Amino acid sequence: MEKGEEKAKIEFVIDTNILISALIPKKTKLRDILLSGDFRIYAPEYLLKELDKYWSLILKKSPFGAI
Repeated sequence: MEKGEEKAKIEFVIDTNILISALIPKKTKLRDILLSGDFRIYAPEYLLKELDKYWSLILKKSPFGAI
């Protein structure tokens, strides 16, 4: 990689169901990508509202709830 070149980021379109299902199981490839921070997500505007609505359930069922 040449100096000044930016590493290619992963870009993907995601909906709420896919994102939530990536957060709940213990290990998924999508979770690995999300935790890497090396991505760009395109999502519908209502995704944040849906995450807020189900956040307590996500924490309860995911390993993140223990953090």
